[in-house]
Formats: sequence, C-alpha cells, structure tokens
Amino acid sequence: MEEVGMRQNNIHATLVAAFVLAIAGGDNAHAQSDGQSLVIEEILVTARKKVENLQEVPISINVISGAQVAAQRIASTEDLIARIPTFNVNSNSPTSITPALRGASSLNTTPGGDQSVGLFVDEIYYGGSSDWHPDLFDVERIEVLRGPQGTLFGRNVVGGALNVVTRDPGDEFEGRTLFGVGTDGYTEIAGYVSWPINDRWAAHLAASDKSRDGLLTSTYSGRLGNTGDRDKTDDLDKSSFRAKLRYAGDSTEWILGASYTKDNSSGPTRDYTGPPLPESILSAADAALYRFPDDDPDTTASPVEAERSAEFVTLSSKITWDTDFGEIISLTAYREVDSNETPVDVIGVPVFEQLDSNSIDNVEQFTQEFRINSNFGDNFDYTAGVYYLDQDASEAGCVCYTFHDGTFFGFIQNLFNRLTGGAMPPVPAGGTLYVDSNQSMNINTTSIAAYLQGTYRFNDAFSATLGVRWTEDEKTGSSTVTGTPNFIFGNYVDAPLDGSWSSTTPKFILDWKATDDVLLYASYAEGFKSGSFQYGDDAQLATAPFDPEEVQSIEIGAKTQLLNDRLQLNVSYYDATYDGQQNAFFDPVAGRVVIVNVGELEVKGLELDLVALLSEGLTVGLNFANTDSEVIDDPDFEGNQAALTPDSAMSLWVAYDVELDNGAGLTLGLDYQYKDDFYTEISNEAPFGTKIDGLVNAQIAYRMNDRVTFSLWGKNLTDERYKLYSNDLGGFFFPAGDPRSAQVVMPRWSERRTAGISVTIDF
Repeated sequence: MEEVGMRQNNIHATLVAAFVLAIAGGDNAHAQSDGQSLVIEEILVTARKKVENLQEVPISINVISGAQVAAQRIASTEDLIARIPTFNVNSNSPTSITPALRGASSLNTTPGGDQSVGLFVDEIYYGGSSDWHPDLFDVERIEVLRGPQGTLFGRNVVGGALNVVTRDPGDEFEGRTLFGVGTDGYTEIAGYVSWPINDRWAAHLAASDKSRDGLLTSTYSGRLGNTGDRDKTDDLDKSSFRAKLRYAGDSTEWILGASYTKDNSSGPTRDYTGPPLPESILSAADAALYRFPDDDPDTTASPVEAERSAEFVTLSSKITWDTDFGEIISLTAYREVDSNETPVDVIGVPVFEQLDSNSIDNVEQFTQEFRINSNFGDNFDYTAGVYYLDQDASEAGCVCYTFHDGTFFGFIQNLFNRLTGGAMPPVPAGGTLYVDSNQSMNINTTSIAAYLQGTYRFNDAFSATLGVRWTEDEKTGSSTVTGTPNFIFGNYVDAPLDGSWSSTTPKFILDWKATDDVLLYASYAEGFKSGSFQYGDDAQLATAPFDPEEVQSIEIGAKTQLLNDRLQLNVSYYDATYDGQQNAFFDPVAGRVVIVNVGELEVKGLELDLVALLSEGLTVGLNFANTDSEVIDDPDFEGNQAALTPDSAMSLWVAYDVELDNGAGLTLGLDYQYKDDFYTEISNEAPFGTKIDGLVNAQIAYRMNDRVTFSLWGKNLTDERYKLYSNDLGGFFFPAGDPRSAQVVMPRWSERRTAGISVTIDF
C-alpha cells in the first residue's frame, strides 16, 4: 500500500513538472508572436492589512477571485476542500466545522475552543466551529494565507488564515440578479444592488436564498410507510442578507455593515458502514427490512431525521482616517450565533432511536481593533495596533440512550448495574430503560493584544520585515451535568473553569526583488493558540485545562511573473514544528471524545501555484502541494500523519472565453481535484481514512449580451465521495479484539453529483 502511494505521488509530481514545462514552452511561442498584448491581470490583496499586489507580498497566498467563486459554485468552506490543496475540514455537521491548513488542525468544537486556522470576513474574526459556515455569496475574493499569521491577524492562526472580502458600495449604480434550478429540487435566487445616494454616501444590498431536497434516502422511514420529508434527509434551506453603507469624506471613510444568515437545513445524518450487527441488537429480518447495512452513501437506515436551526448576525463599523501622521483605522464588530440541532443520531443504526443527541449553541462576540499604517521617511513603513475580544460561548446538550431488555446494549447496562452494586439503574425485564446525560458549558473569553510590524527597504531590491505581537487570553466559566443519577460516568454540578494564557509571537522576513518579475523571500514566524477546557460528563477532565498550542515555521519562496506577464509561477517550501498541538479524538477507554496536546508534530511541504494565459481567452491554473507530516514525540501518536493532511494534493482548472460572431460570448470552465490518502483524526485508524480520487466540476456560460447570461453547471461529475467526518464506535457493537469492530464506521459523506442551470441579469 505504501509503495502504491509513493508511486502515485511520483506520478503526480511528474505530471506537475511536465505541465509546468509544457506551459512554459508553449506560452513562449505565444509571447513571441503576440508581444505583450496579453497579460495576466494584477491581483490586489490585503494580506498585510493594506492593499498590495499579490506578487509583491512575501507571503504564501492562494487567491480565489469572486468570478471563480461564482463560476465554480463555491458556496461554503466545505467547497474549498477540493479547491485548495493544503486546506481541509472535519465537518461533523454544517454548523460544526473544524478547519486544517498545512497540518494545523484541532477538531475542537467545544464552547470557547479555538481553531488552528483563522476565518476573517471583511477583517472580522469568526472564531467558533459554527462560524465556519458562512454563506459565500457576493464575494470579491478569498485570500488563503498559508503559515502562521500571528503578528497582524492575531490569535488562532497557527496554520494560516482565510480572509474573505465581500463587495463594498461602489461609486456607480450597478446590480445583478440570478435565478437557478438544479437536480434534487435545487432552487436559488440571489442578487445585489449598489448605488450612490449622493456625492458622499453609497449603499450596497445583497441577498441569497437556496433550497434543495434531501440528498439521503432513509430506508428506515420509507419501510415504515412514512411519506414526504421523512423519506429524504440532509436537505438545504438557507437564506442570507448583507447590507453596507459607505460614507466618503475628504479624509474619512466610514463603512457600516450588517449581515444575517438563517439555516433551517436538516442533517447531519449518520450512515452505518460495516459488518452486520449481532442479532441481539438487530435481527436478520429487521436488517433485511431496512436494507441494512449497505455501502451506499446516498442511503441511511437511521431512525432519526436531524433538524437544524441556525442564525448568524454580524454588525460592524469600520472608520478610516487619512491624517498627516498616517492612516488610522477603527474596526468594531458584534457577532451572535444561535444554533440548535435536535435530534442527531450518532450511530446511524435502525434500533429504535437507541442513541441520539441534541445540542443548543450560542455565541456572542464583541471585537474592537485600532490600527495605524504609517511610515518614517521613504524607506520604513509600519503597521501597529491594539486588539480586544470579549466572547461568551455556551452549549447545552443531551446524550440520550434507550436500552431494551434482551439486546446487547441492555445486557451491558445490566452488567454495569451489577458491577456498581445497583448504583446504575437496570433495564426492566421485558421493558426499556431511558437514561440521559444533560451537559452544559459556558465560557467567557477575554483577549487583549498589541502588535507592531515594520518593513525597512535597504534599496529598491532588498527589504527586511520584523513583527511582534503580544497576546493574553483569559477564559472563565462553568461546566455542568445533570440527568439520570450515576449514569455511566456519574454527575457533577457547576464545576468552575478558570484559565489564562499569554504569548509573544515574532515574525521576520527578508525579501529580494531579483528582477522586476522575480521576488525571492525567506521568513521565520511563530503562532499561538491558547488552552481551554474539555466538554463532557467527567468532572476531572472538565476542570483540567489542556495546554496552549505553539508553532515555529521557516519558509522560503519565490514569486515570478514570466514570459511577458503571461505566466505566474509561485513556489514555497516550509518546515513547521507544532508543540502541544490540540487534537480531538475518540478515546475508547474514556468512552468519549477528548482533547489532548500532541507532543511534537513536524510538517514539511512544497507548494506551487501557477496561472498561465496560453492565448487570448484561454487560461489554465494549477495548485499543487506535497506534504510530509509526522508526529515525532508523543507516546500515543508517534509516527502518525497529521490529521486532514494528505501527502500530495492538486487542483487543476481551465477557463476558455471566446467572443462569437453574433456578438455573444461563450465561457467554458473545467476543474479537477485530487487528494491522496489522509485521515480525519490524528489517531490514523482505518475508519478515519479517506481520499479524493479525481473530482471534476464543469461550467458552460452563454452571454447573450452585456446583460443576460445563461449557465449550465455540474458539480462532482465523477460522483467522487469522501468522508467529511467519521467516528469509531465499533466497540459499542462488538467485543474487544473482534476484527469486525475495526470495520465499523459512521461517516458523513461529501455531496454526490449535482447539476443545474441559471440565468444572470446584470443592470
């Protein structure tokens, strides 16, 4: 298996090299014949809190334009998995997503728990796992900053940051509406309008509404004779709205923003995959009735349809003053997230709702940042600022069990009853026992930080950047469990939680403009993520915080604009060491998901980003990553691969735009994604293994004129399925040492093949 993987990696590396050489050779011919009539458009980014040309920023960045977001149907962070080679997510549900980038991941979904990759929308920090579910509409661009970004972006960016920039009000009246339909009853209505109110004020409104029938067929409900929605689950019902108001004075700009998203989609639904269950749990007759088990990711025998209701509110104010001293910026934001999932079947087995859970989450967050961009003379410019965050996060949930006499679970409960001398309740003879564990956790996080980053230009070619950030986090709260007395792990009430952590993280960059078209750089950076607390029904675990996570990373890179600005080739190599990386995994001894600090994890990688304009209207792009990750110092995980980190991954896309004789236009788009074997947990156990083995999307757009465009699109045309989430509960069904236990997995699968058509009207 290892030899096969190495051969596949070599094949992909060879293909990448051949692809680059072919483009270089072919494009040179075009450049000689066409001169400089065709060039790749300049891309502007704000990766260093100021507007700069992508090719002049000594940071490894992947940029997805708003046009690409729309054309490639990128609607959520889950859609970015295939598009960005080093990016991945573990998605227990659409409102419980933990990201990974360059081997940095935590899988931490607890209240007050922090992610290893930062998400920023219009510079506003989205901190929790439920925050990684923004509606990516009305987007100007998505910047993926790879590697620690602690100096300017702050806390919880040890692996990098996603910087999403949405449209601001413009100086001219413009707008767009989109109407679309697709497979599985998909409908979409979206649009925006931007207009000047007067010579000082302008406004921008955008909205999106998407719905779709369920993608999973429930063999359980269908066999019971139920009709309607119960036969389908994991549907889509999501609406979003965004408004911005901009004031442009002589030396002042003020942007007020408000956004709201409501998600009433169903799911997530588990799908048991593995050997047939013992007849003490599910008889052969019932298994046949429910067509259980099966390996079809489009069906489930789960008896429960999970219902979800989530609301996201963001209010913001950004004021920019241009002064003689420099540019002074104030960014104020308030966010609120309310999410309710009930019930969620965690095993996907038709045993009369034997094990399910529900959760209610709430996050209220206030942030304030003051920043200055200025300079001393012509050779030194700097960015300095202070940052404050106050966040209240809470989760209340119930893990509910129904034990039936005569079943395997009933036998286990009665065994516990005898072993505990009657402290744990028995299952009545011929009856059932319902028990529950009601858990709640509340965490208040206060974070303060100060930072400074400056760049000194020795001459027109050489520059040095030095940055430093000081951060202090304090977390207080409580963790409570009530419910059936002495159920499995016992109960405790109001366990107090209190912890504080601080860190100073530096960054240093040397860059050399070797020619007008070549930038070389080397950097050293550190990142920090504070500790926090376990969520669950064990007092000892809950009150003992896990430690902070730190990273030290070195990187060398080159950014080039070649062949008369028709070939853009950026390459970077990095070597990162994570100390105490926070990782969540299912501990069969504790019987729950626990968060541990992994001793030391090394991640090394080579990344390549290429864009080539082959001829008029024909553009190709390639993103490739080769990664070597290994836990080198930990008694439980030594030798394991980092979670959500494949050895090799690539994304290849082609776009062709042509003007027709009748004045109309045609745009063709095709993209292909591959990710080598990886694991959704750092334990590297077989149930958590998955890969993306050739996922293809395609788009065809016909522009009737400057206003009307018809589009035909297909997502995942190869019907490639990979695991967004998985768990390991084989021990609940089979005795210890039984080989069938290792074959049990209850994954959440990626979406199947979908297609649709849409019409866009610009005005």
